[in-house]
Amino acid sequence: TAAVLAVFMAGLFVLSELFLKTLQVDSRTPTLAVAMVSALGFLPVLRRTQSLVERRFYPERLRLRALLADLLSATSAMPDRRTLWEQLEQRLQEGLGAEHLFPLLAEEEQEILRHPDGATPPFSRASAVVQEMMRTGSAVMVDEARASERDLLSDDEEAWLMEHRVSLLLPMSTRGRFVGLLALSLRAGHEDLRGEELGLLVSVAAQIGLQSENLRLLEENIQKRHFEEQLATARRVQERFLPR
Repeated sequence: TAAVLAVFMAGLFVLSELFLKTLQVDSRTPTLAVAMVSALGFLPVLRRTQSLVERRFYPERLRLRALLADLLSATSAMPDRRTLWEQLEQRLQEGLGAEHLFPLLAEEEQEILRHPDGATPPFSRASAVVQEMMRTGSAVMVDEARASERDLLSDDEEAWLMEHRVSLLLPMSTRGRFVGLLALSLRAGHEDLRGEELGLLVSVAAQIGLQSENLRLLEENIQKRHFEEQLATARRVQERFLPR
């Protein structure tokens, strides 16, 4: 960004000198007009330059973005949340070097967070680290949380994170409501995540939270219809034993 801005300012200076000296234009209006027109092209040039730099120096970042974009485009066709978590874990393993993904989902009208397999890790809505993520909407690096003087992690939470080798916590929320969090463990020896990767993961986590809620409502609707069908079948069976 600094390099592109420097080129932009240098070009503007050269054009100013051209108008003021070479063409002997006394008014500053042409210079201002050129500056405004050039400013319109600054962001497209910046995006193009960033894209070229990423392709040359950070190809894994582009690969991660493509994998996650492909996942998000396919979420509408996923039948349930288990498939969603499996696909997300697979994409993060391929594009980020992740080892495991642990979705911890907030229970309706309860404080606890629950893993899809039914396990209840020592996290709740009232946990300091969860409150921090709800307040800021940003990810929490576990190493930084351990080193923080704010006591974001309880002893039980820290023990669980160490046992599962979790290095990153991502908040999931939709329409201002906390849905849960994603606990991500990276393979041993993996480089620290860059700001671009963290920002991308936070954005994806928010979209995954929305899709998780949609699938939860769909699953509840299917269960409700199945239960109603069972009741209707039981009603018909009982009616057969009753005299007309």
